[in-house]
Amino acid sequence: MIDEERLIQICREHNIDGNKLIQANPNILEYGIEENIIYVLDFLRGELNVDGRNIEKCVSILCMGTGNIRQNYEYLTGKGINEENIESCLHVLTADPEQLKRTYEYISANYGKEYLNRLTTILNVDVERIQEIERMHQWPDKLPIIQAAISQRSMEEIQEIIGICKENNVEITGAVFHRIGKEIKQIIQICKDNNIPLTGAVFLRTGQEIEQIIEICKRNDIKITGAVFHRTGEELEKVIEACQRHGIKPEGVMFTRTGEEIDQIVEICHKQNVEPTGTVFSRSGEELEQIIELCRRNNVDPKGNVFLKNIEEIERIIETCKRHNIEPFATMFIQSSKEVERIIDVCKKNNLPITGSVFQRTGEELEKVLDVCKRHNLEPSGSVFLRTAEEIEDIVKVCREHNIEPAKSLFHRTGKEIVQVLELCKKHNIEPTGTMFIRNIKEIEATIEICKKNNLTIVGSMFLRSPANLTAAIDYVRGEFGSDYVLPLIVGKDIGTLKKALPYLREKGLLEVLKGSASILKNSLEEIQAREQFIVQSGEELVTPEGKFNPIFGMDKKRYRQRVERMRQASELTSVIQDVPLAEAVEASKVLEEITHEHTNEGVTRNDGEN
Repeated sequence: MIDEERLIQICREHNIDGNKLIQANPNILEYGIEENIIYVLDFLRGELNVDGRNIEKCVSILCMGTGNIRQNYEYLTGKGINEENIESCLHVLTADPEQLKRTYEYISANYGKEYLNRLTTILNVDVERIQEIERMHQWPDKLPIIQAAISQRSMEEIQEIIGICKENNVEITGAVFHRIGKEIKQIIQICKDNNIPLTGAVFLRTGQEIEQIIEICKRNDIKITGAVFHRTGEELEKVIEACQRHGIKPEGVMFTRTGEEIDQIVEICHKQNVEPTGTVFSRSGEELEQIIELCRRNNVDPKGNVFLKNIEEIERIIETCKRHNIEPFATMFIQSSKEVERIIDVCKKNNLPITGSVFQRTGEELEKVLDVCKRHNLEPSGSVFLRTAEEIEDIVKVCREHNIEPAKSLFHRTGKEIVQVLELCKKHNIEPTGTMFIRNIKEIEATIEICKKNNLTIVGSMFLRSPANLTAAIDYVRGEFGSDYVLPLIVGKDIGTLKKALPYLREKGLLEVLKGSASILKNSLEEIQAREQFIVQSGEELVTPEGKFNPIFGMDKKRYRQRVERMRQASELTSVIQDVPLAEAVEASKVLEEITHEHTNEGVTRNDGEN
């Protein structure tokens, strides 16, 4: 037993809200022992720096199995279980060490370590329970067995739930086990009547709650997805009202927040000049402010993946980057700080450039990918890291079977998807291009149909845009400038750029040049105007004698910056030689001639891909 005031004091010393602990589990006052609580918090907060909120969600760790925590943590991390997964599932550390070890070895041998990282809580389950469920049901997919084992349902309840799901072709996920058989039948019928996908989250609600949520979504023209079922009907209405007040579309992770929280988050975003979309709603208002301030202080763009991490984890990742003298990449925030450290070590050990793409894999996965690349003489870079070692093996096999080179763009798709794309190309008698593989099979089919309908040659640039954007570009160009300008090299460009650049080029009397020289549209209007000014200042023509745009318009940004810098240096040199003796001026003139010669030769290069 521990006194309430003493517990709150101990928690305060470890930067934890003691009142939240007591509210979450009042039993801690009866079963908690002061020295055990201090021991656990010293280890979790003092040594491991575990997020205090994870402890607040798992109060039992402070009063049950406290003597097992360090031993279990060291065992699991030694076996390669991700620290972040352990820290978000702390109750596994209270398990009997022998039982935890048996479960780890059984799952690792019969299911694979990925399941231990995906559903770490299985480590708290006896092997005997897992085996009993295995004997009851032989699934080709192993995930339902683990999810059933994790649930608190009896064997009879599990058997009934599985039978109902199989009978109704419902995917067996962890959420299904939140309901008894009778409730599941009712939910299935409601979803069928309303043509709603039977996603896992729907089983978080009762039949009555689901009907209310459906009515609210239909009334407010909101697409019914699994996310809406994270809130009750009353909570959902408040979320929608908050979104409407701020002119934002209610969707996805927003439904994990209350209406009041959304108001606060949007206000902070506006104050901090951060767009209030997507992952910003993964954090509370207080956390959001702290994260934005930390990012700005460390020259990290506050958006996207960064909000997937708490403030302490972001600090650790930034410190890791500083220690290794590298810039923080957005993809780093997919991983834990310790995993980021491991990935950097793997890169350095293998002399691999540290780029954003490497952080799409864990350190262990990265080593396997590098091994596969070495075996198959593949360059380990870019989109290759989108795939696991096993997937890369499959892609290489497909490429050999179809006698094609394993180009980097292919790694945007699985081996099976690549085969589908190749078969589709054969069906339509077209050559597969690299850019096709950044699109899924439905998008590729749609793009081919759009090209045929509009009598457009099917070239790679057509697949750089989604079918919807391509259609919008075609309609805009045809409606504003005529069918003569509906050409692959024009309509394959960004619709936003087209709407700004084409009217400007028409105003300048340069629109006709586009028909044979469209690479100028790689640039935004602002970039086009800047390059136009530079060309004029350089004494060159905007259009070459061959009727094409000056190649400066088609240069990539790096080459363009180099050209501007050389011109600046030449200009400075010209001004200097006006005041120097003749002999030195002659020498400077020779330097200028070399610069001019290089400048002229470089100008011959065409970057349009149109000649």
